[in-house]
Amino acid sequence: MVVKYWKGGRALLVLLALSLMACFPALAYTGIGENASYTYDEKGNDVSIPDAYTFKTAFDLVDADGLRAGHAQCMVLSEKTGRLYVADTDNNRILIYSADFRLEKVLTDFPYENDTLQLNQPEGIYVYDNGDLLVADTQNGRILQCREDGTVFKILEKPANMTGLTGGDEAFLPSRLAVDSIGRMYVVARNINRGIIQLDSEGRFMGYIGSPRVQYDVMTVLLRRFFTETQKAKLEQFVPTEYNSIFMDDEDFLWSTISSLDGEDILNAIRSKDKSGTVTPIKKLNTMGNDVLKRNGFYAPLGDLDFKEEPSRIVGVAVGQNGIYSLLDQQRGHIFTYDDNGNLLFIFGNIGNRKSDFQMPVDIRYQGDNLLVLDSGLGKVLVFQPTAYGQLVLQAEASQFNGDYEEAYKLWSQLAGENTNFKYAFVGLGNAMLKQGKYDAALKYFRYAEDQNRYSDTVALIREQKVQTYFPVIMGILISLGELALLYSLIKRMVKYYKGSQE
Repeated sequence: MVVKYWKGGRALLVLLALSLMACFPALAYTGIGENASYTYDEKGNDVSIPDAYTFKTAFDLVDADGLRAGHAQCMVLSEKTGRLYVADTDNNRILIYSADFRLEKVLTDFPYENDTLQLNQPEGIYVYDNGDLLVADTQNGRILQCREDGTVFKILEKPANMTGLTGGDEAFLPSRLAVDSIGRMYVVARNINRGIIQLDSEGRFMGYIGSPRVQYDVMTVLLRRFFTETQKAKLEQFVPTEYNSIFMDDEDFLWSTISSLDGEDILNAIRSKDKSGTVTPIKKLNTMGNDVLKRNGFYAPLGDLDFKEEPSRIVGVAVGQNGIYSLLDQQRGHIFTYDDNGNLLFIFGNIGNRKSDFQMPVDIRYQGDNLLVLDSGLGKVLVFQPTAYGQLVLQAEASQFNGDYEEAYKLWSQLAGENTNFKYAFVGLGNAMLKQGKYDAALKYFRYAEDQNRYSDTVALIREQKVQTYFPVIMGILISLGELALLYSLIKRMVKYYKGSQE
């Protein structure tokens, strides 16, 4: 493949990378180390890439008396203060850390009017900009609204007129919380399979959003036509579609994860490259409850594409800057990072016994570009920072996301030269050329990356451009010919009329 480059030394790096890849086709990488970063190519093969993130530090969730957090389930970061809040579930308390991970406060008593409330297995927290807290007091079946010091000013119990509880005693077990910019609350409850509970700012039940699609086999679909309403209701109770975590971003998009997915359904979605979102562990819900997550990568965000028995069990999502987001897999301790379009950038992380390994990861958050992972088994928060390579990927994505396509081209060129296994770098080059209107160059990159969808879309754009360019000319010629024909006809008639009048 010959591509015309005009970017000096950087362009030569890309040309060298293309030449090497053309001579030595990439093979599926099967020897990925326990801590190594990798990604998947367009054929679903795992390929080694330079480490994108590296272990920075870890801190124990231990108080001044040496009591370690037990089965901690959730952590949140205050965007305003940088404080980290952890739900210490087994010890019935909330741990509050400074931005540099020093323990500042432990909330165990929650004053309310003339009483002091105690938590019972709290599983979720939300922090308002003013420091107020929402606490999912799970086993007490309530949500507490309190000040930063723990003083409760409102208790939200099971909302009136709420339907959809599947427990025999209709217990209300809130586990995760989020709030949008106008104060509406969103609640994940462990015995709800109709979606995410939506409450108004006063705690009144508004309904459910993001109701997962119920899927049945062919036989069930046929028999369901003859079921009574009672039988249909019972059937819904056993659909494993409960959400397990939510996160509200700055634009009021509600990110939510589902881990109770059937392995065969996920495998079928991988084999068919299904990007419809019918089977998905991650959703990005707008205010209407519609999933608007983009799935334009080689495969939809599904976690690991290669697994023997159990698929990835996605239990958390972290939303970073410039459209980047990461999914946490509890099954193997993998962290999958995608861009705004659903392109897989890199995977790292592992279940093991080294200081950088996980035992039971349960939640994940971004702190700048760093990633924090809460491990309930270790009773720790592990901190990972991007390597030079990872930072280069993030910078390339940032340039592309913010419309600086010339800078994006330079960065993708450098990545393509450094890592011949990273096919998406060539997709990035194609996107940069596409946004600058250089369609022929974009085609070459998309063809090399074997990205059929983007290649086809670019061909369609070229055709449209040619139509827009030549259609006015063609129409002008046709109109001129028509006018000439009409003029010729008129002249011919006039001549005929003149000759007739002379006779």
